[in-house]
Amino acid sequence: MDRKVRGFTVVELLVVMVIIAILMSFAYRWALVSLANQRLKNAQDQLVSDMESTKLKSLTTNTTWGLSVSSNSYVVFSDRNYNCQFNQGEAVETVEMPTGIVANASQNTFVFDRKGTVRGTDCELISTSLNITLQNSFGTKRVIIIEPYGRVRSELQ
Repeated sequence: MDRKVRGFTVVELLVVMVIIAILMSFAYRWALVSLANQRLKNAQDQLVSDMESTKLKSLTTNTTWGLSVSSNSYVVFSDRNYNCQFNQGEAVETVEMPTGIVANASQNTFVFDRKGTVRGTDCELISTSLNITLQNSFGTKRVIIIEPYGRVRSELQ
């Protein structure tokens, strides 16, 4: 009696498993990078939104409002004593950066005056744009630019 054996050999199964493992490692890396880039985009959108709302509060409440940016968080504050600096008791909201996102600002504290223009910690109008660079753990950067006249824009670097 002639019988044909059907199935796979152990070597064939191992080769297929190795190929699947290699493809999964690329997919895993891609997923990590995509997640980090999405966190970076969300952090940028949140910061730009908070800057715009801070500027709007300055225009509508006739009070100076500002932001103080550190490497892993930022504070929205109402400058009640009009010294253009973040003091104790002025914080309105503190926002933590998402995991893996680091901020680097050309000027850590700035305020929007009652006309919506940007002032530094010395209460003088800024003469050049302020930059806040957000970076994720894979090195992707996004820059938020605040123009002297109050325009806030962002770009991918």
